[in-house]
Amino acid sequence: MLGLITSLICLVFVAAYIFLKRRYTYWKMLGVAGPEPTMVVGNMKHIISLKFSEPDMMNGWYKEYKNEPYIGYYNFWKPTLFVIDPELIKAITETDFNHFTDHPNFTTETETDAILDSLFDMKGARWKAKRQIFSKLFSPKKQRELSNILEEHHDSLLVEVEEQRKSKDEVELMGIMERHILKILTSFMYSIDSSQNRERHSKLSELSEIFARPPGSSVRRFLFFIVFPSLYQKLRISAFPSIFWNYFSNFTNELLHSRNDKGDRDDLVALIAKMQKEGLLESERIEYNEAVGHVFSFLIAGHHTTMTTLSHVIYQLSLHPQIQEKLRTEVDSVLKGKDTVTYDSIRQMNYLDGVINGKRFAYISMKTVIAKIISEYIILPGTKTRNPLVFDTRTFFITVHPIDGLHVRIQKRMK
Repeated sequence: MLGLITSLICLVFVAAYIFLKRRYTYWKMLGVAGPEPTMVVGNMKHIISLKFSEPDMMNGWYKEYKNEPYIGYYNFWKPTLFVIDPELIKAITETDFNHFTDHPNFTTETETDAILDSLFDMKGARWKAKRQIFSKLFSPKKQRELSNILEEHHDSLLVEVEEQRKSKDEVELMGIMERHILKILTSFMYSIDSSQNRERHSKLSELSEIFARPPGSSVRRFLFFIVFPSLYQKLRISAFPSIFWNYFSNFTNELLHSRNDKGDRDDLVALIAKMQKEGLLESERIEYNEAVGHVFSFLIAGHHTTMTTLSHVIYQLSLHPQIQEKLRTEVDSVLKGKDTVTYDSIRQMNYLDGVINGKRFAYISMKTVIAKIISEYIILPGTKTRNPLVFDTRTFFITVHPIDGLHVRIQKRMK
C-alpha cells in the first residue's frame, strides 16, 4: 500500500514537472524574448521573497530588453506579455482600447472582495455597459469643473508648501501631494471636503496607503490568489482584507442616503444613485455591493496613481533645470501674470504636454498643479533621496514609492 501511495505521489510530481516544463516554453515557441523562468514560481521569485518590488523587476526587464517591442514572462505559470514599445502601448490603451475589454480576476465571490466589483474588475459586455455610464464623469464639461475644484484647493496647497519650505531644509513631495490629491478626489467624486473632517480624511488616507503598499503577507496572499483563483473560490478565502469592505460599505451607505436627501449634485455618487433607481436594463443597474466597489475603486485608483506620478514629475523637473525653466517660460507666457490656472490655459501649454503627455482626467489635475507650483517656485534637487531611486519592496501594482520619499528644495520665485 505504501509503495502504491509513493508511486502515485511520484506520478503526480512527474506530471506536474512535464506540465510546467511545457508551459515554460510558451514564449520561446512563439519566438518572444524574455527572462528565463524558474520552475513553479516562473519569474516571480524575487517578488515572493520581497527582495525586489514589482517596479524594480519591470525596470530591470525594460533596461535589459529596451530594444524589443515586448517580452514574455511568467506570473508563476501564467504566460504574461510585458509591452515596452510606446506606440504599441498607446495603441492598446488608447487607439484600440475597446478591443481590450477584459481584466484579470482580482476578486472572489466573498462579500469582502465585492470591494473591487467595479470597472477595474469587470469583463466583456458588463464592462462596456458600465464604462459607457461612467464615462460621463470625464467629459470636457466635467474636466472644466475639475479645473474649478483644483483652483479652489490651490491656496491650501501653496500654504502647506510655503510652511514646509520655511520650516525645513527639504520638502517631501509625496506626503504633500497625497493630502492634496485626496482632497481633490473626494471633492470631485463625492462632493465632500475630506479635509474638513480630519477623522475621515485620515481613514481614507490610511486605507489608500494599505492598498498601495500592503504588508508582505497580503502581497503573497494576493499573488497566490492570482495563480489559484478556483481554490480560493472553493475555500471561500478572500483575496483582500475585510478592513476595506467594513469601512467603505458604511461610507457608501452614508453617501447614498445623503444624496437621496439632496439630489442636486452631479458626481460619482449621484450617477450611482440614478442607476440604482432608473437602470432599466440589467447591464445598467447598480446593486449595493457594486456601488461600494465603485466608490472604493475610483478613489483608490485615482489617489495613489495621480499623486505618485505628480510627485515624480516634479522631482524629475528638479533634476533637469533647463526643462523646468523652459516649462516655466511657457507657463508665464500663457498665464500672463494671472494667478488662476484654468482648463483652457492648460490646453494652451504644449510644452507641458510634452513633460507629461495626456488630456484625460488625471492629466488635467496633474498639469494644473505642476503649472501652479512652477509659476510660484523654483524646484531644486534635495540630498535625502538616493539617486538612482530605491523602491519600497511593498510597492505593488499601482504605485512607485521610493524608500527615502522624494525630497526637493524649494525657492520662492522673484517675479
